[in-house]
Amino acid sequence: MECPKCRYEPTMAEQAESPGICPKCGVVYAKVQAQRNGKGGVTQGPSIASQMAATARPSPPRAVSNDNELVAIDGEVVVTGVQIPFFSLIWLMTKIILAALPAMMLAAFIVFLLVTFFGSAISSFNQYSGASATPPSAISAEALRSRAAATARSGGAESCEIMQELGGAIMTGHQGGMPMANAISAVKGNGEHSDEILSTLVTSAYKRPRHPTSLERQEQIDTFKRETYDWCVENSFY
Repeated sequence: MECPKCRYEPTMAEQAESPGICPKCGVVYAKVQAQRNGKGGVTQGPSIASQMAATARPSPPRAVSNDNELVAIDGEVVVTGVQIPFFSLIWLMTKIILAALPAMMLAAFIVFLLVTFFGSAISSFNQYSGASATPPSAISAEALRSRAAATARSGGAESCEIMQELGGAIMTGHQGGMPMANAISAVKGNGEHSDEILSTLVTSAYKRPRHPTSLERQEQIDTFKRETYDWCVENSFY
């Protein structure tokens, strides 16, 4: 609706602020309408002011629904359903999965690093605590020499049992830090044949690794004792 005097057409905001007055020239629409009605002597329809006020008033909110299930209630838009063709939906889900793959790979890599780090830390802590809690097993060269002499003097079926104990003593010395040369020197001096057999036993024991914890050392000692007994029986050292 334009002003009847200056022909200015106000905006909706201007109409809402001053529905009966022209924001440009300041004329009152009702007075202009009254003057025109008085001059013409004809009763016309609704006044300009009432028309402007009616134009400025917003219409009440309505609920509208269509085939796409889009509903407007009290000025808010609510989507109650989406209709997507089946193959378009498949293509959309495929793109979502492809976009998520790098993120899943990165997450798996981070988890792998964390598991590796904490696993190594726990393993190192267990080894340190086990090694520090129990002193290393040890055996003297004299004790090893006496067992070697007893093995060389033995005969019959019990000789393998005596050799088994010698094997355990040799491995105990190895796990306790005795040098290999000292161990070989301790088992020699019982005859050429016995020296060769017992030196071979020492060499076999020192090929095994040394362990940091008492439990692992004892397991290695027990294992080597059994292997020594089997070796004696298989080669008929009795």
